[in-house]
Amino acid sequence: MRATKRESAKANWLGIVALALGCGGGDGTPGGGDGGIDADPNGPDAATECPDPAPPPATCDFFLGCGCDVGGGEKCTIIAPNRVCTAAGTGLGGTPCVSEADCASGATCATYVGARTCMIFCDDAHPCPTADLACYVRIGDGAEPPNILATVCGQVCSLLDQDCSLPGQACYTSNSVTEMERGVCVGTGILGQGEACTSSNDCLPGFNCINPGSPDPSFCAQFCDRQDNDPACAVGTCTGLPGHTQTGVCVTP
Repeated sequence: MRATKRESAKANWLGIVALALGCGGGDGTPGGGDGGIDADPNGPDAATECPDPAPPPATCDFFLGCGCDVGGGEKCTIIAPNRVCTAAGTGLGGTPCVSEADCASGATCATYVGARTCMIFCDDAHPCPTADLACYVRIGDGAEPPNILATVCGQVCSLLDQDCSLPGQACYTSNSVTEMERGVCVGTGILGQGEACTSSNDCLPGFNCINPGSPDPSFCAQFCDRQDNDPACAVGTCTGLPGHTQTGVCVTP
């Protein structure tokens, strides 16, 4: 009966917490960042092997499945808002899903920017498995403000190419990704060139919220290519973006 109940568990309907993407430092130059992530600090963290005795399912381990019947095909995941053991599937990061049974051990079926997809659990001790993923997407419990229950891997994207794979996302700068010309995929905003903003994803795809320094307000600015001029600025001059060599932003005097 226990296994049957677990196999019938619904998809993870927890809220994905949008990154608080800042507009950058006030040093007179444009910038961006989210200030890092909160990586699941309270749960057990079996880095290489499960403790003996194993924890109960309510405190199971996402990464090794400790507390679940891994040999019997179970995994540890979140069903709003609890840690639980469910049947494990085969889908890894980026695989569309309907329920937890579609996703492999170490992944959860989460709704992110309107799309349900398998997303891989991560934290400081368990980095994302490939360079095209970074640990920046937070799973919250729906409260205001949300309690962060876990972090999962999100796509690392090209600021200039805007190559986010999920509809409704765009690529913005973030402290979670330090590689030049790269950023994170989050839900997009509607503000265009020169419009006041408070976070990067207030802006349209291909734009970023920049902070020119106090007392001037932050505003959205188009990304531009400082080397190939593709994309070029529709208005303004292509100005360097701190931490990036090729990617710039369009600013006007």
